[in-house]
Amino acid sequence: MNGSSPYRNIATEHALIALVRTFREGWSSGVPSAYRRVGRRIGMVGVLFPSENEFHRHSKYLRMVSIVEACLDTVGSSLLREDYPSAPDLYRKLIDEAEVTSSRGWPDRRKAFKHYHGIDLSTVPRHGDLDGVSDVRNAIAHGLGVLTPRQRTASVRRRIESVDVPVRDNRVIVADNSISFCYEFSREFIIGFDKNL
Repeated sequence: MNGSSPYRNIATEHALIALVRTFREGWSSGVPSAYRRVGRRIGMVGVLFPSENEFHRHSKYLRMVSIVEACLDTVGSSLLREDYPSAPDLYRKLIDEAEVTSSRGWPDRRKAFKHYHGIDLSTVPRHGDLDGVSDVRNAIAHGLGVLTPRQRTASVRRRIESVDVPVRDNRVIVADNSISFCYEFSREFIIGFDKNL
């Protein structure tokens, strides 16, 4: 525990604060004007580029899933450095390499937490939703909301649709209920992860 914090790692508290701020934020300024101009000029809003409302929802979704990833990466790094606070240069290099390897993606994070810290992420509440929300995040980050060619499989579509995000014409449809689902998933996963520390 950290002083007066109910969480075992301070990164958990910071991640939860960022999550709440992201979930509650409004979109007062709309989509950046350059984005609107480009979309109108080439007539691609809604085809290649999402609409203003979709843009906002995509931004929230992407940020919330990224907060989960950043929280786990931060905690994993701090645990490695706690275990070896005054390690010689060779060990520091190995720790640096372990940090990079463990943050490449969710399969590597799962392996790293199990191998280095004895934490099985599959036991964390809501772990079953992790791949689906990550797939949505990747479609937003790498395809502006359109499934990447690698994601265009029946199994990926099922995972995405299981987390309250429909897929139409290879596009993820992130609605308000999708944002709420992602928020609840992220909050419960972060808190459950902290309890496993």
